[in-house]
Amino acid sequence: MGNIRKTDSKKRILKAFIAILNTDGFNKMTVSKITSLAHINRGTFYLNYIDKFDLLEEIEQEIFTKIKTILLEKETIELAFQTKKFWQLSPIYKVMLPLLPHLLIAI
Repeated sequence: MGNIRKTDSKKRILKAFIAILNTDGFNKMTVSKITSLAHINRGTFYLNYIDKFDLLEEIEQEIFTKIKTILLEKETIELAFQTKKFWQLSPIYKVMLPLLPHLLIAI
């Protein structure tokens, strides 16, 4: 039962994070704003994250993991890392890199 509640809390935190990121930006975001919008108490937030930077880091890691999974499924990343020319494989990678911060919205 605890895992279900933890998963629900994390989903609510993520939705609140994205909403605040879109309206106020990261610099004006506070844990209080996140918890208020997520309808959880601050203690619940701090059970999962150290601060908003820790939350951002987890989100970034999830994005990179998803991208890596997609690339592995297409068997292109192995070749890329073997040749050490990952970002030269296709022009799409040059486009993707600057767009990564905006992928937060798509989660």
